[in-house]
Amino acid sequence: MTDANVVLGYLPTDLLGGTFHLDREAAKTAVQTIADSMGISLLGAAQGIVSVVNENMRAALRSVVGAAGL
Repeated sequence: MTDANVVLGYLPTDLLGGTFHLDREAAKTAVQTIADSMGISLLGAAQGIVSVVNENMRAALRSVVGAAGL
């Protein structure tokens, strides 16, 4: 998820006042591996990762809210 967010530009590469650095090229390489295996673009794979993770979080939240009777 972090790599996908870096590739899409949702996360900066320098965090915590510049004390923590995310490697954009390594993120691209990781997501490109997924893109290549699926025959899609780098950005398509990154967006797909974000979409799947977000949907999984929504489903979990719905389950918790439903179980709480809210």
